[in-house]
Amino acid sequence: MKAFDDSKIVAKTAELEQMFKDERDKWNNKITELVASIRYNDKFTDAMVLGLSYRQQIIEQIAQYKNVSAKRRSTIDKLRAARYREYMVEGDLKLSASEKNDAVNADLTAYTYQLNLIDNHTEFLRDTLRMLTDFQYTIKNKLDMIKEELM
Repeated sequence: MKAFDDSKIVAKTAELEQMFKDERDKWNNKITELVASIRYNDKFTDAMVLGLSYRQQIIEQIAQYKNVSAKRRSTIDKLRAARYREYMVEGDLKLSASEKNDAVNADLTAYTYQLNLIDNHTEFLRDTLRMLTDFQYTIKNKLDMIKEELM
């Protein structure tokens, strides 16, 4: 039986790791600047608008990564079935079903790792989205406190 070639997926995974790191850094910088801006009362409006804009951007990214994740899962399922068939038909050794499953899972490790990267990044974006939602409430509460002080 021929060896499983996953060199393309390994190279693409390295690119994804760097891309996700850059995206996380970008979002962390944006959020840090946004949070720092509410120290000044004259920047509340800008902070509210930016917060809403960031939320929308993140929602769109989450949807995009969910689609990518679904496609990757489908690809993995097809590869898993094809590889299992190969072990059944072309396998030189007599393997039990669990041994075949273990071998298939080992063959698809690079694909599974890439899927986990995508899912982890999507979770980071969801956490950032929750933080932006909390940020909007923080602005609202601060505005309410300022109103109370003025009255």
